[in-house]
Amino acid sequence: MTRLIAKLKTARTAYKLEVKDKLALAYAERQLPNGESLRTGDLATGDDGHVYEIVAAPEKLLHIDCPAPREAAIVGYVLGNGHVPAQIGKGFVRIVHVPELEQAFPSLGVKVSQVEAPFEPDLGQGPHHHDHGHDHHHGHKHD
Repeated sequence: MTRLIAKLKTARTAYKLEVKDKLALAYAERQLPNGESLRTGDLATGDDGHVYEIVAAPEKLLHIDCPAPREAAIVGYVLGNGHVPAQIGKGFVRIVHVPELEQAFPSLGVKVSQVEAPFEPDLGQGPHHHDHGHDHHHGHKHD
């Protein structure tokens, strides 16, 4: 199978691009070596030199109901603490199937079910980097 190398950053209409094929890929298969995620409709180059259109393939997901602020807060805390990619919708959150979370959420009063659907998590653009250190020192004085 072709290994994807990079996302095309130019508009589809900027050049006369020949798209070789559509690739339906699960979320894990849409991760580029630089940490960037591909979404449905993106164009990417393969190691074979061809351009491919990306489609999010259906996969096994957890559908987590968040009908009220309490459930949303619990789900946000648990998923954020674990840095779990999440697709956010009105009244629900979807994540890739994780058996431990499927078992944990009901004990916290949150309803969970399994679904088969394309997974398009809500992510910022580009690789995710952050630092938990919060010390900040100045080399000068403020008067």
